[in-house]
Amino acid sequence: MKTFSSLAVLVAMTILPQTGAAQASQTRIAKVKKAATFIGKRLGDRASKAILKSAAADSKKLPGITKLYQYNNGDWTYYMTTNSTFDQYGNVSTAKTWSDENGMMQITTNKYDNVETSFLVSQTQSTYDSPTATTPTHEFMNRRVDVTRNEKGQVTKVEDWEANDTYTGLELETAVSLEYGSDDKINKIIISSYDDNEEMKVTLNDVVWKEYNGKILSTIGTDLENIIADPKNLIESASVEMSAEGMDVKGNLTSDYSTESKRELTLSMNYYGMPVASYKFYYEQTDDNGSFINRSTISFMGEADEIESITVKYNDKKDMVEETISEGESIASLKTSSSTQYDYTYNEETGLADYMILKELDLDTNTYNPNNKYVYSDYQDVASGISNAAANVNTGKTAVYNTQGMYVGNSTDKLSDGLYIIKQDGKTFKIMK
Repeated sequence: MKTFSSLAVLVAMTILPQTGAAQASQTRIAKVKKAATFIGKRLGDRASKAILKSAAADSKKLPGITKLYQYNNGDWTYYMTTNSTFDQYGNVSTAKTWSDENGMMQITTNKYDNVETSFLVSQTQSTYDSPTATTPTHEFMNRRVDVTRNEKGQVTKVEDWEANDTYTGLELETAVSLEYGSDDKINKIIISSYDDNEEMKVTLNDVVWKEYNGKILSTIGTDLENIIADPKNLIESASVEMSAEGMDVKGNLTSDYSTESKRELTLSMNYYGMPVASYKFYYEQTDDNGSFINRSTISFMGEADEIESITVKYNDKKDMVEETISEGESIASLKTSSSTQYDYTYNEETGLADYMILKELDLDTNTYNPNNKYVYSDYQDVASGISNAAANVNTGKTAVYNTQGMYVGNSTDKLSDGLYIIKQDGKTFKIMK
């Protein structure tokens, strides 16, 4: 389904001065405002999902069954059950969801990239008449991401296809092309976004990296929203070209990584030397549990037009316990627009969560009210992510090969960073060191 992105915001805001404020349509201005309001929420949502994904990957047990209850008139009412299976990296492979009331069941099937193993490449939903039915009455693919790699195993192109507005098919939402320099690092990024068959493009040239390991699908694989989410892939600077509606504007991307806990990127666009629009990405980790603040600032003609900030808090078990979104025209004027608390109760013997109560903030009374209750059971043993897979190649009957099929040893410990093929105990898989 089509959504606004920072790309659409910057393009729209950049071309306004060129067409003349008096000539700019009210529809276009409204689109800019709507997109600006949406961006901060999407940025925070994606960043929090990235953090949650890493926390889940570190777990060795995940709940196979989750029962959802809704709070009504002072009591909890059963709503539905989800039965999940996981792959060796802790990703959800399938999720079967049904409610005893209507008898229908929906199965969501996820597939992930075989190199960057937490990156979702397809999601399909199938509907059945009952939990025991074997033939679906309806099947639909929600999303498909086509990843192309070169002979070195480097990602060169990513196409993100998502459901259209009527859920009758997929539409190309973004396409990312990547080019590499002689040092095998990405030096050019082209991100195209499509809306109503209209292409908007941002090109990052002469990319300089502060940190780089090449595993970039989750951060810049489909858009710019997660560009500062991964501390192992941080862009230091780049020149920028933006084009839409036959107009081209240039600018630059600058960074500030002065402290380990804070990261900031600023995408600035100019028109004949005059600042036109900018989008600032800001991330700050606030404690050792992984809690963070993720803030986006959209400025137009040098003045802050919209600031959206998301604050996420984790407990010492790395479970998210609070998520708050604030909006304003300045940091001092930020006001809470929504806030959710996640109240966990843990089993004294196992230390695993028995249930979690989700509470939403009532802005009128400034109190958190219970909304949903999730009861967890049937915990499954899963591996601890790709880092664990990499560690496992050093034990058992293991053979390590490079992408050309050459045997390079039985351990990745002393090998340079890159893609390797692992054969171990009768199984074959790939890892990116």
